[in-house]
Amino acid sequence: MELDQRGQAQRDLSRTGPPAPMSSDERTAAMLHHLEHEVLAIMDDAGEPFDGVPRAFAEIGWDSLNVVELQYRLQRTLDRDLPPEVFDVDEFHDLAVGLVALISEDEPWPAALRA
Repeated sequence: MELDQRGQAQRDLSRTGPPAPMSSDERTAAMLHHLEHEVLAIMDDAGEPFDGVPRAFAEIGWDSLNVVELQYRLQRTLDRDLPPEVFDVDEFHDLAVGLVALISEDEPWPAALRA
C-alpha cells in the first residue's frame, strides 16, 4: 500500500475500473430524478410552490414557454441539443424515457446524472 506525503494510505483506483453499466430502468429512473429536479427548480425560480413531485405537465399548468425553459436547462445539463419533439409528451416519465433514448448506451452518461 502506498502512502501519501502525510503518511496516509492512498486508494489504488486502477483496479476499480469503469462503473458498471446501468440497466435501462436505472437510466430512466436517474433521468426522471434529474428531470423532476429541473422542473422543481424552474417552479421555484418562478415562485410557483408545489407540494410533492409533479408527474405531468398538465398537473402544474405549464405552457410552451415553461417547456422551452426546461429544454434549455436540460440541453445545458445533458450537454447536447434536444429536438423539440422529445417534449411532445404529457408525463415526465415519458419525457425521461425519450431523453434516455437519445443517449447511446456506449456514450458516457452525462455528468449531471452521475451519482
